[in-house]
Amino acid sequence: MPGVPSNKACERCKKRHLKCDEARPKCQRCINAGVDCPGYVQTRKFIDQGAAVRRRYAPYHGEEASNRHHSPIGAPTSTLPGDPSSLNHDAAKQTMPSPSQFPSGAATAPASGPAFGISQLVSHSPAGASSQASSPGASMQARHAIRTPDWAAREIDPIGMVGSDPVIGPGWNDVRSSSTSNHAFDNSSYPNAAMAPRRSQASSHAEHTSHSPSQADENESIQDMYSDLISGSGYEESFLVRYYVETLAPWLDLSDPRKFFATHVPLRAKDDVALQYSITALAAKHLGRMKGVKITENTGLFTTPAILETYPDVSDSEWLHKATMYGYLAGQRLNTALSESYTAVSSSAVLKSPFETINDWLRNQSKNGPFDPQTQSTLGKKLENSLAVSTILNLYKSMDEPAEKWHSHLSGVRPLFESIVNLYEGITPDPKSFPHGVIAAFWNFVHQDYLSSFLNRVQTHLDPSNFKLWRSAGIPLDDEGTIGPTSDTFLLQEDLSFHSLAWLSCKVVNFLADSKKSSLQQLVRSPSSEGSEGSTPYPTTSTWLGLSFEYQTWVERLPESIRPCVRLEKPRNLSHPPETSPVPFPEIFYSLPSYAYAMQVCHFGRLALSLNRPTDAVTAPSTAFDRVQGYRELTKEVDYRCREIIGIALARPSSCARVYMTPLLFAVGQFLEAPEERQILVNLLRGIEADLGWETDSKTRKLQTLWSHQ
Repeated sequence: MPGVPSNKACERCKKRHLKCDEARPKCQRCINAGVDCPGYVQTRKFIDQGAAVRRRYAPYHGEEASNRHHSPIGAPTSTLPGDPSSLNHDAAKQTMPSPSQFPSGAATAPASGPAFGISQLVSHSPAGASSQASSPGASMQARHAIRTPDWAAREIDPIGMVGSDPVIGPGWNDVRSSSTSNHAFDNSSYPNAAMAPRRSQASSHAEHTSHSPSQADENESIQDMYSDLISGSGYEESFLVRYYVETLAPWLDLSDPRKFFATHVPLRAKDDVALQYSITALAAKHLGRMKGVKITENTGLFTTPAILETYPDVSDSEWLHKATMYGYLAGQRLNTALSESYTAVSSSAVLKSPFETINDWLRNQSKNGPFDPQTQSTLGKKLENSLAVSTILNLYKSMDEPAEKWHSHLSGVRPLFESIVNLYEGITPDPKSFPHGVIAAFWNFVHQDYLSSFLNRVQTHLDPSNFKLWRSAGIPLDDEGTIGPTSDTFLLQEDLSFHSLAWLSCKVVNFLADSKKSSLQQLVRSPSSEGSEGSTPYPTTSTWLGLSFEYQTWVERLPESIRPCVRLEKPRNLSHPPETSPVPFPEIFYSLPSYAYAMQVCHFGRLALSLNRPTDAVTAPSTAFDRVQGYRELTKEVDYRCREIIGIALARPSSCARVYMTPLLFAVGQFLEAPEERQILVNLLRGIEADLGWETDSKTRKLQTLWSHQ
């Protein structure tokens, strides 16, 4: 009607914060995108100001009111797309829900109210940091970014949002159900997916679920945010799952030859909502860190990308907001699945560590034994899925945080795996090893544990002297702590060597932590208390020699395949002039990224032992010449280990090895003196963040500060 003020922009442009041309009846931006323009909402935004104003708005409210009061319950209201009198679906739901959405007698939650858990998560979302100059993808013009073709730029109707009840339903279809198909990734239902069955499920379940007012307000807030940020068609989830499998799952499968996180986890996510949300949260956060740029290894020169390889242009901040939402829902669904109750999960429980949640569930399960074979299988699969969720969420948190903070994320991993050992001892009298999924999650935690513990100079969470735990994880240890030549879990010698090296690394890190603790105690100890009890004894030379012999034994048992297949000393760029000086480090390439990372860790462990050898009256140099000779030998050892570690990084192995190199490169960077060598190391660290979205800026700034004081 002429003279009636509008809200300027159409609903689609308003939600996306885009400039709308305000064309009637449909804006040109929606027409260009190939989607139906939702129109312009004519609802009043102010207090009643008289009969004249009411008369101007009467044509827009009369039909809506009559439909609301006279249409039969459950009868759909037909509106023409683009008609100014038809309101946007989401706006109509938030203003006045239709009676057909609720069963008789079901109480409706208030539409407004503070959401304690999710509001804090979103307000502290990493999207706020996306505008910083140190963002990883600030200068990526040289990259090949896959953009969406015209046929894939269809608008996804957000009407299919998740229900307000946080109680897990029948698997995957509880969240993404369709009236025509039960498959989670049925792309035939992309446009305007009908979610009526999902809403009826949520409404009927509300009759049997008690909600406090605060929980109802929180769920209503989550519902609104979910509808604004996350598409309900299944296309977005399909795109993110494929992105996870191609890009991020190899990071988690670095130590797993059977690729549990790339093969089994995506399939199990069809029936496990928490697993699905954790996958999509990790993928969305990585896309946000990468500024929406997707780099694929199978990009063809003459073929167009598949539909699931592309997605309509989404800003990096929007991806980060989506990741926050998915991450919250993953924690919520995990708590609900393991709570074994039918009450809603509060936000305080969602914010609890996944390790604590799984550990509480395991303690309850241990009281219900013994188990029959079918129950054992169900229990083992549920444990594997829960550990997979915690592993993915742990990587989600570690992606944009300094490596020192990884240690705090793993604070509950030790009691968790002790409970798992006790559980399997109760199930079987002589358990040989954990299930595949438990082993895959365990070794992911091990790698992060010894790297973060080294940077903090503290003990590892996972105790290497707990032989029962490490035997269950696949390491063939005897009662003396000696590694056997074969393993029932790791049939290939290469896999056994890789995992036994991680166990040795934990022992070395604990040795360094004991050395630091003993040195501090000697500094603060008074002369009168020198012989007092309770102080930590300084690690002896015999301990140091034992670790050195174990490393030497590991190297002697190394299979022939874990050798560099290409080694180029003093590489020179052939495109540069001949007089250009070569690179001061070699390039060392291994056939598999796990081999490259294993050799870096080996050089790192032997370097740490060389720098922290204890002194005693027998082995200490007796003369000045002996001391100088010892310093020269140590300098040669440090130079050799640093060259090997940097040379492996210069060869640019696959991303699954590069993401864990940051602590190692930071450690060896402290010994570099030449400006050219330092610049090469800085470029390596910055390249990891730019290429992989993995946080390295804090380590770069620390090194530059350290070098400036030398």
